[in-house]
Amino acid sequence: MIKQLTRQIPDWARPSHPILQYELSRLKESGTWQGRILALFLFMLILGLGGYLYATYIYQSPTKGNITDLAWRALYFPTLLVQVITAIAALSYGIGSIGKERSNNTWDHLRATASGAEFTLRARWIAILYRLRVTIIAILLVRFVLIIGILYDMTAYSGLYVEMLTANLTPAIPDWRIGLLVIALIMTLNILLPLTMIASAAGIGILISVAIKERAYTVATQVILTSFQVIVTVGLLIALSQFLSGALELSDEALFALVLGYSSFGDWGLLLAQLGSVGEIWAIVPYGILIGVALILIMLLQSAITDGMLALAVRFSESRE
Repeated sequence: MIKQLTRQIPDWARPSHPILQYELSRLKESGTWQGRILALFLFMLILGLGGYLYATYIYQSPTKGNITDLAWRALYFPTLLVQVITAIAALSYGIGSIGKERSNNTWDHLRATASGAEFTLRARWIAILYRLRVTIIAILLVRFVLIIGILYDMTAYSGLYVEMLTANLTPAIPDWRIGLLVIALIMTLNILLPLTMIASAAGIGILISVAIKERAYTVATQVILTSFQVIVTVGLLIALSQFLSGALELSDEALFALVLGYSSFGDWGLLLAQLGSVGEIWAIVPYGILIGVALILIMLLQSAITDGMLALAVRFSESRE
């Protein structure tokens, strides 16, 4: 079974491939993994403490006393910050992936080998994910904890909690089990969506590194994209917070687009990582139950686009260098 799954992995993604071995050997030069884990742990500890104090003493939650709600609110902003930093780092590593090879005059030698450009760029892409593995693992661990919280909350009210959440939806659904299926999709995308977001950021960076040769232009592009990502995340967060507090009025269509946009490109589905929050979204957003389905489609589309960007980067490297 394992051997059959291994055969499905492309050659460039296998640790035995010489180009990937070369890429991974370059990463070993930059510090130890123990030091990176310790630094990340201390960083998450400080942020987690701040999130706990916010959730306990500042934010007055309507479900205060619910342990899963407290955990979600304590972990939400620290995880959001780590996600943004990780995406920016993936973009930065991608943009800088070819510049050093060009300056050392080794890029032409790599491209000259059979399928050299394709293997090199794809191996470099997966090496970026490997380099960010500590923060990726941290993000996924938080989400696994929150998913356990969702499963725990589903046992509330003698197992009728999901049925209660779907009782007053707009529009009404014919069977509460549809809501159960959507919750299963939400739990799945909470694990996979961060991976596709980080992978797409690395793919964009690699495409830019190949398409733009001048370092000044690549730096300017990186600054613009990084600023755009921060502005979009903060802007969507502020808009959603203002609506929830009653300070902003939106049409049903605009509200659906806001929640979908924030859940996909803002917090990567973290808003839906707590069952009480899911119920609140379903209650106030018409057709809100479809947001989870739409996020799955966005995730699949994003994966296809990332693969397309890598293929386009390969074509640029073979035709424009």
